[in-house]
Amino acid sequence: MTQEEIIKKAYEVYPEDMGWWFDPTGYAEKVDLNAERREGYIKALTEVNSLPKIKGWVARDSDGCLNYFNSKPLRGEASWVMPQNPMALNGADFPDLRWEDEPIEVKLLIKKV
Repeated sequence: MTQEEIIKKAYEVYPEDMGWWFDPTGYAEKVDLNAERREGYIKALTEVNSLPKIKGWVARDSDGCLNYFNSKPLRGEASWVMPQNPMALNGADFPDLRWEDEPIEVKLLIKKV
């Protein structure tokens, strides 16, 4: 997503909302009431956009375990298999993904915590 697309999206989510701001002395000024929200949204999307990403596949085994694979896995007897070991994910993620479904292609964001 380009910076222009991020800004456009921010204005869609938080459109200009002109209103009056009053300071304690009674001074009034017309301001965009969504400006701070929009700036925060732009900052957050810009940060996410700049994070490194890895592409891969997510699939759920028949026992409910959710795994990430570097390439599209193949369906085995009760689990998805690939030559490399899968990376276990939080089973609560992707709640609509079931064993019966095909794996889904994903991009994972890499963020230092």
